[in-house]
Amino acid sequence: MPDAQILIIHQGAIGDLVLSLPALQTIKSSFPGRDIEMLGYPGILSLVSSVFAHTTRSVDGAPASTLYGDYENIPAQMRQYLSGFERLFVFSAGKKTGFIENLQRCHPAVVHVRTFPDTAQHVVDYQLAQLAALGFATAEPVPQLCAGCDDMRRADDFFRLNDFNITSGPLIAVHAGSGGRHKNWPLSSVHIVMQHLHNDMKAVFLSIEGPAEEKTAGKMTASLSALPCFPLRNRDLPLVAAIISRTTLFIGNDSGITHMAAAAGIPTIAVFGPTDSAVWAPRGQSVCIVRECGPDGQWRWPEPDTVLREARLLLGC
Repeated sequence: MPDAQILIIHQGAIGDLVLSLPALQTIKSSFPGRDIEMLGYPGILSLVSSVFAHTTRSVDGAPASTLYGDYENIPAQMRQYLSGFERLFVFSAGKKTGFIENLQRCHPAVVHVRTFPDTAQHVVDYQLAQLAALGFATAEPVPQLCAGCDDMRRADDFFRLNDFNITSGPLIAVHAGSGGRHKNWPLSSVHIVMQHLHNDMKAVFLSIEGPAEEKTAGKMTASLSALPCFPLRNRDLPLVAAIISRTTLFIGNDSGITHMAAAAGIPTIAVFGPTDSAVWAPRGQSVCIVRECGPDGQWRWPEPDTVLREARLLLGC
């Protein structure tokens, strides 16, 4: 039997989870005093589990993985486990899938929150509108991510052990990758902006590199060898979020890490290319979306000067 009353199933990537924070807060506030269990990918859920979850479990492990198959093959143990919750919330991109149908056959109170809008509506507003239609009092439509005390101490240890010299200028976090290469602003443009910021104000840089950047990490390191830039590679998400929260500015693409920075309240520049910023733009206290279209109405990558101008504005220079 479960040791919580509410089950939230969220199998999205980093950015998807961050964009669901207002919906998660809505659920938590709607069930005061209830313990929440989260089912998904533990490495990603670790970013929010300390705030929202009493327990987290992997959706890939048995017997949870049987929910993707035929209902008849779901073991009685799994059916009994699901039936023990007061309410189930499942975040999923599609409409009604076999996975959703299996959950509904296992439990009479399943709320399906769709995560991909059909129209040009921001995904945060889209999720909250679904919950509002069911009678929930929704949270503020801005994701908020706060690092825990233990993670902040680990971030302080990181800076101390790596002997960062950030007394001469701002510390700027840069994430030049994303989950899809088509969303990546050209590395040459990233380098030009960083070079100018270093020349103008002695900026020091933190290059965030995760699994999606493994094939291009060497190229990134080589291109930035002349700059004071430290690579932050393949660290756990709570630590990355805590480290980012210590920076002065964040520059990134349409990526999960950019959503993290914006939700952490760091001044953030998000460079958008082919994806629709009206739907997927990060939200936060100080976010600048840079997206350009040509005379034909088609998107094009912005020039480095455009991003550099916004960076200077956010830095107060």
